[in-house]
Amino acid sequence: MLNLPQSSKNLGVGYKPAHFSALYDARAHEEARPVGWIEVHAENYMGRGGLLPARLRALQETYPLSLHGVGLSLGSEDGLDKDHLTRLAELVSDYKPFLVSEHLAW
Repeated sequence: MLNLPQSSKNLGVGYKPAHFSALYDARAHEEARPVGWIEVHAENYMGRGGLLPARLRALQETYPLSLHGVGLSLGSEDGLDKDHLTRLAELVSDYKPFLVSEHLAW
């Protein structure tokens, strides 16, 4: 039997811009927050200014952040993409997520 947590604080969501209003509006009321943390694809925030990063920073004040990458090429015959790794490291340094994960695929 699946034993799910009783609190949404333990649950995260893959953040999409369409979620912004609901998450932002719930910031001030901890009991009303739909999730405990948010995850974004790292590549969507590499080298970008504007609305997306600004909204993510506003949410990060309330919700812990997880970065998930899909483009590091860890399982590729081409080897590690060092430029991508540098951009990922900059993103980690900038946002300071509680978790960083990456696809491992061939």
